[in-house]
Amino acid sequence: MEQLINKSLVMAEEAQGASRYRMLETMRQYANEKLVESGESDALRDNHLEYFLNLAETAEPYLRRAEQVEWLPRLDDEIENLRAALDWAMGKSTAEFALRLAGALGPFWDMRAYWKEGAKGLDQALGKEWDEQNKNQKAARGKAFYHRANFAGVMDEMDVMKTCADSALALYEQVGGARDLAYARLMVAEQL
Repeated sequence: MEQLINKSLVMAEEAQGASRYRMLETMRQYANEKLVESGESDALRDNHLEYFLNLAETAEPYLRRAEQVEWLPRLDDEIENLRAALDWAMGKSTAEFALRLAGALGPFWDMRAYWKEGAKGLDQALGKEWDEQNKNQKAARGKAFYHRANFAGVMDEMDVMKTCADSALALYEQVGGARDLAYARLMVAEQL
């Protein structure tokens, strides 16, 4: 790494007491071309998606507690990786990865006031074809609808808020836990 830094091919940065490295854009593009040529691009992107989906899902409950002070900066540092993972998830044949990642990022987008970005990501994930018999996908859609309803309320999209809140409640009544069901009922009640 030191040789790459000395040759200005990689940039080193300090973030929260840890060193982070990034490539210059031209180097990143070249490395990506070589990765695609090797035939390992999809596997690497799948691993990247898995890692950042796990990070987002791990962080999500902490964003509602005192630990958000630790988790928000960590997600801030990884925002470009999270966006790249979500883009890759959108291209997958199953909706589950996109729904799970967009749903897990909901509280982060809300706390950082990235409502338009969040609404766009959630809309894309919700627009993917999904398996209505899959309980995990139902739960992920419920969470995505809940967060989309929340953003619609903030952005004064009352028709979208109602539709999404009702959809979240319907799905959570089928598969949600008590907390999820309570959140969805609260979102529906806010419309009254």
